[in-house]
Amino acid sequence: MIYLKTYDENGNIQEQPMIDTEIFCNCPRCGKEIEISAEYWDFVGGNSDFDPFESAIYCDSCTADMNEMKEYITEHISASLDHAPSEELAKLLEFTQKYANI
Repeated sequence: MIYLKTYDENGNIQEQPMIDTEIFCNCPRCGKEIEISAEYWDFVGGNSDFDPFESAIYCDSCTADMNEMKEYITEHISASLDHAPSEELAKLLEFTQKYANI
């Protein structure tokens, strides 16, 4: 069990299970406060390769924007990059990373 350890006014240790606690983070793209749902913790518990403390959680709006951007890139740009010289691809990657908040 993962819990928060706090102390009451008498100095006694109180263990509060994380499941009973409202836990929040901020979207790294827009800064909106997000409540981390129980489904997130279920996913984390079942995935030993996933580090919840080093992962970014995006709000629904930013996730939708990024998915839309990904679909646009896939549909309109990726085919034209198949034959681009590697030097040009490196420049493009460097340029897009400045704006993609990667």
